[in-house]
Amino acid sequence: MKSITVTEAGPADSMKVVELPSSSPKAHEVVIGQTYAGVNYGDAIRRKRGLFKLNEHGYFMPWFEGVGKIISTGEAVVDFQTGDRVSYLSEWGWGYSQEICIDEKLIYKVPDNIPDKVAAVMTCVWATAGHLVSLSNIDKDSRVLIHGATGGVGLMLVQLCNLIGAKVIAVVGTEEKKEFLKRYWVTDAIIRSDGDISPQIKSVIGGESVDVIFDCVWQAVLDTNLNCIRKGWTILYYGSTSGHSTFPGMQILMNSLKLQGFNIFNAIHDAPNWKAELQKLLTLISDNKLEIYINEIFTMQEAHKAHELLEERNSIGKLLIDLS
Repeated sequence: MKSITVTEAGPADSMKVVELPSSSPKAHEVVIGQTYAGVNYGDAIRRKRGLFKLNEHGYFMPWFEGVGKIISTGEAVVDFQTGDRVSYLSEWGWGYSQEICIDEKLIYKVPDNIPDKVAAVMTCVWATAGHLVSLSNIDKDSRVLIHGATGGVGLMLVQLCNLIGAKVIAVVGTEEKKEFLKRYWVTDAIIRSDGDISPQIKSVIGGESVDVIFDCVWQAVLDTNLNCIRKGWTILYYGSTSGHSTFPGMQILMNSLKLQGFNIFNAIHDAPNWKAELQKLLTLISDNKLEIYINEIFTMQEAHKAHELLEERNSIGKLLIDLS
């Protein structure tokens, strides 16, 4: 089988396509013959910063999510069988590979009406966005700020907040992305710039503050977040594309703010919970209430281009690697 591997931290083109032997599943594992793998910003960050562990053979395969059919099962697997079409979410999934061996707790069956391309990229973004919205307790009267609103999770947050009826203010990097968000009925989009953009954010809601902030950026937008969040309300922090910063303890104390971190890979240890969240997504997609926007599909040899797009923040929606 062909797999994409890395052996040390490095640039996107340090990923190499190599030939590897197939795996045999342990008792509670299945082997999936994959058609597509989803590409996430976390893939690029971990490759670039060396946030991975090499296996006993001295390589690592990136990661997270994909889709395909089960080609073999361990002797203790009872809920899945050969031929089942499944997707998965795994922090150490070794996912950029034509075959993946994975624990049965991390997979779920894909309904016939969900195409492979959609199934490959919805586990990470939905499980993240769905949990974040549940944690936020927003309603139709809420004013919500979404950083990185045209990313995979960002677009899902936009759509879920729209379904609830909340007022959405989006932060994006370019005019093109601002224009794109009109596809999702977002009329209040602010282009990210250096420094505090809270005055622009407040101006679109009559000088008021926002109730909830979904933040995947952190350091570069910390001042903005603290200056435009309503006293006593919530910042949900699920990423740090600009790096971490000193903890703003005084502002949180004096304004009675709630700051909550969220890592999807903590949530998937509660398998029934995250699979229940996925079932909600499947229903919304089937009812044409949600769209999984796929921007571009790359071959295995082009995987570095997908990472470069993410690192340069030039992508919209989700990216895929074709493993067929």
